[in-house]
Formats: sequence, structure tokens, C-alpha cells
Amino acid sequence: FPDNHEVKLETVIIQYLSLLIENNLNYLGDENYNKWILTVPGLWDDKGKQLMKNVSNKIGMKDSEIILEQEASSLAFLYDDTINSKHLKKNKVYIVVDAGSTSVDICVNKIIDDKKKIIKQLMQPVSFRYGSNIINDKIIEVIESVCDKKTVIKMKNSNFDAWQIMLNDIELKQKEIDDSTSGEVSILTPFNNDKWNWLGMKNNNR
Repeated sequence: FPDNHEVKLETVIIQYLSLLIENNLNYLGDENYNKWILTVPGLWDDKGKQLMKNVSNKIGMKDSEIILEQEASSLAFLYDDTINSKHLKKNKVYIVVDAGSTSVDICVNKIIDDKKKIIKQLMQPVSFRYGSNIINDKIIEVIESVCDKKTVIKMKNSNFDAWQIMLNDIELKQKEIDDSTSGEVSILTPFNNDKWNWLGMKNNNR
């Protein structure tokens, strides 16, 4: 796409997955007999999962399943040959913790059959918002106080792409802030008939 050309998140994912399929047809065989497992970040809600499901349907992934990233990591743990097999015996419980820069994802499973790689999920996979996301939440609170909280919620529910773009911009801006920062910090917000505006926020409100 040309520089500065606005593209929907769904369009990017569709093109990426379509290219992935095209480049791997020799290995996939008959695509009608493949089961696709697509992962989404642990912090994504049901709306994000539905987005991935819609994408998979549009590009012909007839048999697809959407799972969280921590679930995929937990399953991969069973097939990792570098891990001592004594830890992967029947009735063993293991916890996978993915501690990232903005969140901590946790998945807890019990091994039912170590030979057939059958596990049981002991608790719902969870994602905790830590680190810089605490700062991001405070920035969103300021935006809500300026633009009206109902407007922010309406935008989030009606325009998933715009919401993700704003969160990404917040993430970039807060990383630039340090003790030497002075003046104003500008956050990109889509609150005027779906057109992008700039909302100036005082540094002491960050």
C-alpha cells in the first residue's frame, strides 16, 4: 500500500493469510482437508475472536478454530523435545506464564494422557494487564473525560480498527515520555464523524 494509506485491520489479515496459503500449497495438499488453528492475543475479547473467524471464512478456511495465544503456547509445551519428559507424565499439572511488556498471560493444564498428548484445562486462560498498560489506561481515562465516556465506548464498539489504531498510538506516545518531557503530548483519536483528530493533553495528565 502507498505510504500513509489507511487500511482496515481485516484487509491486512486477509492478505497476509491468503499469501501464507498461496506460498504453502505444496505442503498443505488438499486445502479442504486441513484444519486451521488461528491464535489471537490473550487480551482480545470475543469481538476480536469473531473478527478472525470472519476472516477465515472469507478466504476459504472452511475448518478453522480460534484459540488464545497462551492456549497455543501451552499445547506447544507438550511437543517440545527439549523439555525433559519426566515433567510431562500423566496427572502432572503445569502452568505456562507468558510475561510480556504489557500483559501477563497464564494457562493451567493437567496431563490426562502423556502418550496421546491429551490435557485438561483446569482454569479459564487469563490475561492480566500490567506494566505500561496501566499508564495507557490512565491516558484513556483522560480521553474519556474530554470526549465523553459514552462517545469513547460507542467508538470502541462500532469501529474496532479505529480503537486499535488509537491504542497503538497511545502505546508509542507513552514510551516516548520521560522525566525530560515537557509541554503537550498528542494522541490520535477518531471522534469526529470517523475522521481523525488530534487531542492535545497536558503532560501532567499523562
